[in-house]
Amino acid sequence: MGRYILKRLGISLFVVLMVSIITFALVKILPGDPAVLALGTEATDEELEEFHAKYNLDKPVVEQYFLWMKGAMHGDLGDSIKFSRPVTVCIAERLPRTISIGLPALIIASVLGIVFGVISAVFRGGVVDNFITFLSTIGLGAPQFWLGILAVTVFGLRLDMLPLSGYVAPSEDFGQYVYHAILPVSILAFGLLASVARQSRSNMLEVINQDYIRTARANGLSESRVIFRHALKNALIPVITTIGLQVRVIFGGSLMIEQVFNIAGIGSLITIAIQGRDYMVIEGCVLMISVFVVIINLIIDLLYGFVDPRIRKSWR
Repeated sequence: MGRYILKRLGISLFVVLMVSIITFALVKILPGDPAVLALGTEATDEELEEFHAKYNLDKPVVEQYFLWMKGAMHGDLGDSIKFSRPVTVCIAERLPRTISIGLPALIIASVLGIVFGVISAVFRGGVVDNFITFLSTIGLGAPQFWLGILAVTVFGLRLDMLPLSGYVAPSEDFGQYVYHAILPVSILAFGLLASVARQSRSNMLEVINQDYIRTARANGLSESRVIFRHALKNALIPVITTIGLQVRVIFGGSLMIEQVFNIAGIGSLITIAIQGRDYMVIEGCVLMISVFVVIINLIIDLLYGFVDPRIRKSWR
């Protein structure tokens, strides 16, 4: 197992390195000079040169990358061009807001998605199955910003039950945090839940038609034991993969939710950085997201072994 983990760690580090190189190259081909965007068209040549030198923009691209990577390895992601502050400070301010909205949405979507998927598969073709399938189709097809605007209109403007926008940190006032987070968490979770439910239903339908499930029923095992102990366990691997892929939605995919509900998170920070050609912020955010994603993927790979003993044996 130790060798397997080391192998996966090596692959993860390589992926992060490649993502950082590709991101660094892509941001450099964006049109516009960040110095002109930051200082304005009235800036003199001396001011532009001083700005370029401050942010190492006067050096070759390859040298810029190595200087940035050297700093990143020591926890220094450079200074933001637009905000004139360290990138780590900008990320530290925005990341908790994104996580406090995205993580509850992912947990809710994962638990309810698996439950609804199992129920839909067990009662295939019935009213419950058709209703869950209908909601899943809406969740997969409807744009998040449209659902967000609809929710604000109904629950915020018409019924006056929930706040239209804003964010309160859970550390400041947990009750107000929950009150302000109900709409954005629900809308973000809806799309994730639909994806997990569809995947769970599809896998459960495939598993419950296997011979060993029919044998378990023939041996007199209760239906609940057949479903949750035998069928669900074997159907979980693709579902775990689906849930792992949704981690990226917590960071980058929550942009629409942040825009609709006026939450200053990582998604809006990346948008502002792209518009202002803030190279350091873009590279720092993408690096942070890629590290989170590869860590989650590593955890998922380990979960495979605990769910399926056949995979665990292959680690040896």
